[in-house]
Amino acid sequence: MTKWRLKAGLVTAWIVAGLLPGVEAEERAKPDPESKRRMWLLAVGESPPFRQVIENGVRRELPPPPGSIPPRTITVSGAGTGEVAGGVSLALGRISPAYELAGGQGKLVLREGDEKSWLEVSTPEKGDFVIVIWRGGKDWTQPAAKVLPIEEKPGLVVFLNLSPGTLGLEWDDRKLGLKPGQQAFSRTAGAPQALRVNLLSDAGAPTRLAQRTIEQSATEWSLVVFCRADGVKPRQPVKTTVVRLGL
Repeated sequence: MTKWRLKAGLVTAWIVAGLLPGVEAEERAKPDPESKRRMWLLAVGESPPFRQVIENGVRRELPPPPGSIPPRTITVSGAGTGEVAGGVSLALGRISPAYELAGGQGKLVLREGDEKSWLEVSTPEKGDFVIVIWRGGKDWTQPAAKVLPIEEKPGLVVFLNLSPGTLGLEWDDRKLGLKPGQQAFSRTAGAPQALRVNLLSDAGAPTRLAQRTIEQSATEWSLVVFCRADGVKPRQPVKTTVVRLGL
């Protein structure tokens, strides 16, 4: 690997102008509360180790320990508006189908069956969005979430860093720096693109974490999420989840 010579405070050398959040967005018109938009849900993290027992000569899979995975099925309700989506399946690393809801800023309550609130999030005023959920505490009884507005356009690639460390991404001949909680947007012409993920030290020195290829058709967009590897003795501190959605 070519030696990197990044000093403290130079992490921003990774950042491509215009690709980091915080750039002032153009003022939006007041949303029409009758307008419809879509939402998706994505839970990220690592599944617990597979466990099984043999009883009377028959192998039987053991259920995961309580709190080791998110609820398998949830109900999404709008505050004061009733159910938005029922029977929503949550599987780690798999994005849900799209669910339609009305425009306007509000609160969504996620429940496991008829149980009390498991998670509450605020929706953006308008536009489609993804609710990305991860394990915020010791287990999945303490979830955390980020609502990610999505502008659907062919070739869009969204990078989201939910890990506790600063990441350096080598992508399409560019270098992007993502601090914890930051996101970046890029585009691809449809051909496979190489992605290299590095963990940056305080001095900006990279440690290679992963290398993979991002591929999508001309009618798809991709979401790439980096989160803390929360499995048993993970080989790397950061897990990468990639999902593709059609327009």
